[in-house]
Formats: sequence, C-alpha cells, structure tokens
Amino acid sequence: LSDEGIIFFSKKKLFSKQVEFGSAYIFYLLGEFERSIKLLEEIKNEDNSTKRISYLIYYLLGNIYYEQSRLVDSLNCFNEALIINPKFAKGYFLRAKIYKLFGNTRLAINDFNKSYEIDKNNFNSLIESMLILPHIYEDNYEFNKFRQRYIEGLDYLNNLGNAIFDNNFPDNQTFLLSYGNVCNLELLKKKEKIFRKIFPKLNQV
Repeated sequence: LSDEGIIFFSKKKLFSKQVEFGSAYIFYLLGEFERSIKLLEEIKNEDNSTKRISYLIYYLLGNIYYEQSRLVDSLNCFNEALIINPKFAKGYFLRAKIYKLFGNTRLAINDFNKSYEIDKNNFNSLIESMLILPHIYEDNYEFNKFRQRYIEGLDYLNNLGNAIFDNNFPDNQTFLLSYGNVCNLELLKKKEKIFRKIFPKLNQV
C-alpha cells in the first residue's frame, strides 16, 4: 500500500508541495526517516514571513526528530507549528513532553494545560499535567508540595466519571516520589487502583 502511495504522489503534476508532503509522510510511515526529513526540510526552506507553510510540515518533522532523540530540533519544529497554528492541541502536548524531558516542569505543565483547554478529549494532557514531578526538588518544601499535588491529581482523575482514556499511558514518574523520606506504599496502591479504573485495558493485559 505504501509503495502504491508513493507511485500515486509521484505521478501528480499539480500541487507539488502537497505531493512532497504526501511522499514524506509515507516515507515516515515506512521508517525511512532520512528520506522524509530531506523532503520536509526542502519544503521548510520555502517558509517565510509573508507566506507561511502548513503547520503540519513542522509537526511531522518534529515527530521524526523526537523519535530520533533530536529533542532540540524537535522542540524548534513544534515551536514553529504553534506559531502558525496557536490552536494546535497536539503541538502543545508534544512540546510539553519535551519540556518534561528537559526537566522544565513549569513550562511542561503550562503546555499540557493549553493542550487540554483546546481539546477536552485529550485526557492524557490532563493526566500528564496533574501527575508531573520535577527531576530534582529544590528542597523538602517543594517535594511535599508536589507530592500533595500528585495525591490531589489522582483524586481528581478518580472522580472524572466515564472519561475515555486511550492506551498512551503517561510516563511513570513515581520513582521521583522516593526522594523524600516518606513511605509511598499506600500512594502507589492508590495509583494502581485508579489507573485500572481509567485505563480498563490494564485489567486484561
């Protein structure tokens, strides 16, 4: 099917940029990242202040760089995508994931919240925002503040009712709770119970 798609796009004479993007997307699906990057970078080079390209170009390129662990390049792409389309919920979500990896908790929370404000069906943005933890705490006060925030976040998720969650589980950061001199056994039991409720598939797999 992918080979047929490439042949289809290669025969098109009009809408050359759409053809290039379609081909780049197929190369991405095939795992041929470098071929996809080459096409996307060529399109990106035509971006200018008077005629901006589609935010989807930056989105796809950002995804590829993310999968290659080129996080700075990925972040730059998502920044551009969000300048072009400030209502792009997925862009805020993915940029927040990078901020989270960089340990910038404040910016990550801000973007997770923006993503959820735009798309109320993206419950993973809500989970990520409520359960995020810093890589390093400034002091015991900050540790206790985030631990309490984590507990309150679990309670909120538990009371959401019949919200539909997909299977893209948030990163498990609970080991970061072990930095304080506190027993987390009951907290982790609570998390397991709530996650089995909001991610029903955990009860079968």
